[in-house]
Amino acid sequence: MCYLIEVACKGNQICKDSQMDVHRSAGGKRMKNRSYYILFVVYAIVVAFVLYVNGVFTGEQSSLVNLAINIGFLIVIGVLFLISAVSFGRLNSVTDELSAFAARLQKEYKEAQEKAAVADAALEEVKARHQELYLQQNMVNMSILQFAGKIAEIAEASSDLYREHGQL
Repeated sequence: MCYLIEVACKGNQICKDSQMDVHRSAGGKRMKNRSYYILFVVYAIVVAFVLYVNGVFTGEQSSLVNLAINIGFLIVIGVLFLISAVSFGRLNSVTDELSAFAARLQKEYKEAQEKAAVADAALEEVKARHQELYLQQNMVNMSILQFAGKIAEIAEASSDLYREHGQL
């Protein structure tokens, strides 16, 4: 019954852990889509119609032959009908599992989107802080260059004064 879910998970531990959630979310209840049960009623109506058309209900000798022939065909048709009913039942079961699995995946997708939005907001905040620090670093570097220029200017003026003082 869990074949579809097991194939979709392919050994993913998170997925295996959440299989219990899928069974719980389905609640052990199957979908209400059981319209294929109408086929049983249709089959009974067709059987009665075929028997009536072939004159089985007339009570004559030929009606017994028709009944034998029709029973053979109706058995073949009945077997095919039962095979299709079982197939519809299995299809409905897989559809139930698929619906529960899709609902869980949709919930996980929404949670992942919310986490991504939070991560994007944090990334923007980090980018803004990085830009702010980069500007501060540039301002510090410019100040250092200005101070270095002033130090060089003061050193040059000092050496000029020292030279003038030596000449005096």
